[in-house]
Amino acid sequence: MARYVVSDDYAPQFLQTKGESLDMSRWGSLLLQMCPRDHLLVALAAASRAAGAGESALEEWEEYVLSHVEPALAKALLAGLKGTDGGPRRVLLARQPVLLATRLALTEPPPQSPTGTADPAVVATMLSHFAARSSYSSRRATSPDRRLGGIPEGMALEIVANGHFNASFDFGDRLARTYLLWTEYESRLERYRPRIPLRELVREATGMTVIDLLVLAFGIFAHADASRPDLAPPLDLARIGLPGERIERFLARFSATATEFARQLAGGDGDWMFLPFEDRPLLRLGPGQQVVVLDIQLFKLRVTSALYWLVHDHEKASGERQRGAWTQVYSELVEICAEEILRGFAAPQHTFFTEEALAPLGGKAVDCGVDFGDFVFLADVVQHQLTVPTRMLLDADAFEKDMRLTVMTKVKQLDGSAAVLLERAADPLHPLGRRPQRIVPVVVQGADFPVNRVTVRYAREKALEAGWLTQPECTPLVMCTLEELEMVATVVNNDVDSAEDLLRAWVHEGGEEPLRNFIFRRYGGSEWERPARMQQALTEILDRVEEAFAALDG
Repeated sequence: MARYVVSDDYAPQFLQTKGESLDMSRWGSLLLQMCPRDHLLVALAAASRAAGAGESALEEWEEYVLSHVEPALAKALLAGLKGTDGGPRRVLLARQPVLLATRLALTEPPPQSPTGTADPAVVATMLSHFAARSSYSSRRATSPDRRLGGIPEGMALEIVANGHFNASFDFGDRLARTYLLWTEYESRLERYRPRIPLRELVREATGMTVIDLLVLAFGIFAHADASRPDLAPPLDLARIGLPGERIERFLARFSATATEFARQLAGGDGDWMFLPFEDRPLLRLGPGQQVVVLDIQLFKLRVTSALYWLVHDHEKASGERQRGAWTQVYSELVEICAEEILRGFAAPQHTFFTEEALAPLGGKAVDCGVDFGDFVFLADVVQHQLTVPTRMLLDADAFEKDMRLTVMTKVKQLDGSAAVLLERAADPLHPLGRRPQRIVPVVVQGADFPVNRVTVRYAREKALEAGWLTQPECTPLVMCTLEELEMVATVVNNDVDSAEDLLRAWVHEGGEEPLRNFIFRRYGGSEWERPARMQQALTEILDRVEEAFAALDG
């Protein structure tokens, strides 16, 4: 938070030029009176988009704000951005403070005095600075001596929460993978079967088909992603080419009114406590079908990976047995996805092997592996995300429990499979037919789980304490996400590098840096073509989007 601009960086100086002073705790209340609440909420949604869209969007927003305030305020704000500590220039907007400001706008009582007419984008910006100023007061106490992954507890938990909240991914890839998970991969299920076809499960839980849901999601995303500080109108879904009752079912599940949000947010605090926005990331305005996306990142997650939770909660309402069966089905779907990607890494000259090939050697086998010759990439897939107490309340005990029940369970299995690969090389059923020279154990995160230096270091430390993966042939544990494996597949698909050389280089540098960051640093951010299976799925969705949203052209 130290790099965010906060109200104290400029507001007192500005007020001083006008011969005024103010208790800064009252600054937020004054800001909330400066424009109508609905206008402010729409502007906050646009500000959240700018905060997550990158440097050019932030520069555009900053230029707009500075040109729409009086010169004395612009001068004070510029000084606040520059700072006085000699560090890097501060950030005008960030998603977390913007959502904290949105929470304020929704939960504070409406002003009694007549509403002002200030520019909503300017007010939204300054309110986010006030929210950033106020957020520290809600932080949970942490132990000064406790360390997680070698990092002081408080800082480690902030890194974990920030990593989860600001995780980056390509929405097109996410849409394509979601479509494949819920359609194509069902026919490949072997161990578990859904109680009814997946398309019917989705319809039961949401009232919509997967394709209709993804079409609406992308169209809404595209509209929100085009917003600017002076051009951020709500989207009227009544104007698009889909039946009104279908849109209404979508809105019933993914949107809420300001009044409904105020009720859901009442009593909630914490720097990262945005659960109502995660659950319903669309703000519904007026009696019609007008919406704004409160936060694009939360929206993208809700309509892709978090579809799992919609079905999960629907099945849970019928009993624990039905809920448990669904978790097994979805976990196998994610494993199928990961195995498909990794199988592509092996073709044609390397060996890909699965759990079924490892099982005869004994023990609880991991999901799959690729033998690249000089090293074996041994992978186990986990489909769990951090719980709310960890990622929103920064609870260290909850973090350790999450890591123990998810990551460390997989690390134990990796240790067992590594041991049999090394110790039973003479077994005629050995999938490699020889003793591996080197084993790279990897936990593949199939859910939205932050992979960063805290989670990786913590898992390595606990593995060492337990005596797991300590064989000389084993490299330190690494972790990656499905998105990152797909990035490797994209690098291979575009003949930029081989999976073998890319992964070898990553591990050689320590494997602690997120694989995504390593790929961007090593190969740049070129516009590469997606693998064919991904592009085909995305094209089908986009063709339907174009048809449904044609009425909004122009």
